[in-house]
Amino acid sequence: MMKIELRRQMRALCLALPAAQRTAYSQAILAQLELLPEFRLAHRILLYNELPDELPVAWWAAKWAGHKAIYLPRVVGDDLQILPYAPEALVPGAFGILEPSGEPVEPHTIDLAIIPGRAFDAEGNRLGRGRGYYDRLLPLMPQCVTVGVGYPFQLVNQVPTNDADVALQQILC
Repeated sequence: MMKIELRRQMRALCLALPAAQRTAYSQAILAQLELLPEFRLAHRILLYNELPDELPVAWWAAKWAGHKAIYLPRVVGDDLQILPYAPEALVPGAFGILEPSGEPVEPHTIDLAIIPGRAFDAEGNRLGRGRGYYDRLLPLMPQCVTVGVGYPFQLVNQVPTNDADVALQQILC
């Protein structure tokens, strides 16, 4: 299946989920994440501020902010910068996403990155939104454990890839 068609299908399925089901999936998947040894060992975690068709994680950021250093991405041109999570300092950014303000940190300092996607496969391949932001960021984080998160139906048999796509180490759907 072509990337464009798979993105379209997954977006429609995600947006069709009732709010209660989104919450239930989010709670279950993030509870799985908390059981991972990599999560327990991580001190600095890159998360994301979700769009309406992504797994909700804002509640989880608030839950762990007092225990671990949480970071969020900010879009700057064609790249992502990583900044500390501070709910009071979030400002509207690219694509209508609330983004952190302040000074970015070096990507290589992140221990664990939790990354959304349109679709994932068992090989760790991720289909994003098509701009390659995470594919450019992840090579700057060689020691970071990468975990893709999404709804169960976002785990597909095979994600179409090309040479620019960076696979993730784990997938939780």
